[in-house]
Amino acid sequence: LLPHITHSMLPHLMGSVNDRRSPMGELNWIFTAVTDTIAWCTLPRAMFQKLFRQDLLLVSLFRNFLLAERIMRETGCSPVSHPQLPAKTWNHYMWDAWDVALESILSQLPEMASNPNYQYKPTMFFSDQLTSFEIWIEFGTEKDPPPDQMPCIIQGLSSQQHRSRTLELLAKYLDLGP
Repeated sequence: LLPHITHSMLPHLMGSVNDRRSPMGELNWIFTAVTDTIAWCTLPRAMFQKLFRQDLLLVSLFRNFLLAERIMRETGCSPVSHPQLPAKTWNHYMWDAWDVALESILSQLPEMASNPNYQYKPTMFFSDQLTSFEIWIEFGTEKDPPPDQMPCIIQGLSSQQHRSRTLELLAKYLDLGP
């Protein structure tokens, strides 16, 4: 991804996966939103509910499978899951958003490694997803399918920073009708 990032810098990635305000936590949060969105967009609704909403262990396995599939397909391998997932998950456009967020976080690693007091700068991932949702609301119609960003929007509810805007947009979405 970034040529100036070395393996020796990776241990300096600050935070915990449970702290969304830290680089590690934000990466985990974005990964959840990206993989949920890919599953939402590509799986039949019943399969999405079964694999991504019923069991925490199962959802973790399938989220990680989506990432493994993306990485392995780039190297010519074809991973297999049961149940089989649609072939289009590995090159879904949301992986581009993941790459941008990952690069945004990793580009800060040299500073994190050299300055213990470094102030982490969060990504624009969720703000960008909320903006996309806002545009969909403005120009979408009730006949359109639900927007692709819906899983990201739901993730936005769990952030104090994004909650108010998320609730406002969800209210506008619901006002559009059935």
